[in-house]
Amino acid sequence: MSMLSHRLQVLIEPAQHERLRREARRRGTTIGAVVRGAIDRVVPDDLERKRAAWEHLMSLVPVPVPDDPDDLDKELDEMLDAEFD
Repeated sequence: MSMLSHRLQVLIEPAQHERLRREARRRGTTIGAVVRGAIDRVVPDDLERKRAAWEHLMSLVPVPVPDDPDDLDKELDEMLDAEFD
């Protein structure tokens, strides 16, 4: 586990605090741990962001691409022309 070294003070509504308290109790942990987990999910570090992007790319359906770069260039130009017409 990393050493916690930065304090953050945030004012929240009573209902938000109660939701955090209940969630911490449900998980058997602290409110701080719940907040840190939420931060990691909402604002992932670069490695997690890259991993998520990679997983998304790998889940896409493959699209056939012409072998000849000139054919690909022509196909892309036609798509752009159709988009702006």
